[in-house]
Amino acid sequence: FASHRAETVAWLAAQPEEVWDRPARSSIFGPTTFRELVHFITEHDRTHYHQMRDAVDCAREAASTLRITPCPD
Repeated sequence: FASHRAETVAWLAAQPEEVWDRPARSSIFGPTTFRELVHFITEHDRTHYHQMRDAVDCAREAASTLRITPCPD
């Protein structure tokens, strides 16, 4: 994921300014711009990042309360 994301960020950084305001269309948001599509994707990823972080925190908390008993020989 990290390497693909780095490639995407590098590609986006290389886009000229005029590309960012080009019209685009989203099946969810309707008429928009390339800039807004990138923003939507960023916010979507951020939402999933927070969900994953919360799930890991919850799992750590649950694991800290477990009593693990060794299996009998």
